[in-house]
Amino acid sequence: MAAIHLKDIAKTYSNGKTVIEDLNLEIKDRSFTVLLGPSGCGKTTALRMIAGLEEVSAGQLYIGDQNVTKTEPGERGLAMVFQNYAIYPHMTVRRNIEFGLKNMKYLKDEIEKRIKQVVGMVGLQEYVNAKPSTLSGGQRQRIALARAISKKPEVFLMDEPLSNLDAKLRNQMRSELIDLHRSLKSTFVFVTHDQIEAMTMATDIVIFNYGRIMQQGTPKEVYENPANLFVATFIGDPGMNTIAFPGIGTVGFRPQKVKLTMPADFQGAKVAGMVITKEMLGMDHLYHVATGLGTIIMKSEADLSVDEAVQLYISEQDLYFFDSNEQRTADAMLIDSVLNTVKAADGVTMTKHHLAGSVYG
Repeated sequence: MAAIHLKDIAKTYSNGKTVIEDLNLEIKDRSFTVLLGPSGCGKTTALRMIAGLEEVSAGQLYIGDQNVTKTEPGERGLAMVFQNYAIYPHMTVRRNIEFGLKNMKYLKDEIEKRIKQVVGMVGLQEYVNAKPSTLSGGQRQRIALARAISKKPEVFLMDEPLSNLDAKLRNQMRSELIDLHRSLKSTFVFVTHDQIEAMTMATDIVIFNYGRIMQQGTPKEVYENPANLFVATFIGDPGMNTIAFPGIGTVGFRPQKVKLTMPADFQGAKVAGMVITKEMLGMDHLYHVATGLGTIIMKSEADLSVDEAVQLYISEQDLYFFDSNEQRTADAMLIDSVLNTVKAADGVTMTKHHLAGSVYG
């Protein structure tokens, strides 16, 4: 078993700055768990504490049923892949993989067997005698992966390993990592600030902000049911539209849910607006529309012009509601108050709303 448990974990540096406080996190055995959040949110610090590269200031850390809080990194049964590859530039691919296995006292025949196996897994068979300087960024990252795989760890830790690659290589490596996770059946813990990486690869996402977990769940759960305003605006490409009403609450809706024609049996808000910017995204366009509710972002296949007047339709079933503390709410009085305030805005008309249809559960 390679489940990971962080219990009441805190991290305070020598200068007195606390970056993580009272962190409780369970990473499931054999999951592909992504720690996601903006720069400085604590996700990399959490990963480095799991690895043993950062000392735990308080709390306990378990890998399986073993308390590894004070265990040396090399004795934790894990391998780590870094953003900058951390491979030896003067060694060939073979030597980079071989070096760690020799230090682990493996016999020559076993080393050869593992090298052959892992270079095949990462597609480096033709480059075993090449040095990293002659290879592409994606191939260098594969060396780091091959070296990690060769040790047959129960846990793989990855700290933004794709951030130095170009867009095409990132897409390719994402697919390869998904396949690798399926074939190895190990626990993967992957740190990134890129929500697309998280949404496409993870079985489980842990969203961090200011050293705290904002939400944990499957990609589908955190997208469809954000627990708070931070998650709602952070997850999604682009994030959720939000309209705040001071002292009352906030209403949110996804750009993809904004329509230009009235849906059948429509219940919701009809909003007059004008297109102020337009971005082409292949088949779709991304529009910023000025309205009486503020600027609304819309994603649509429709080909509109800048300065074109439009009518936007936002169904009540696509609305999300958040209280004054930015937490998701199902409070009927608050929702009713928000919807009445929306209705009072310039250029907005609403059909009669019925709370049972709203997305607030």
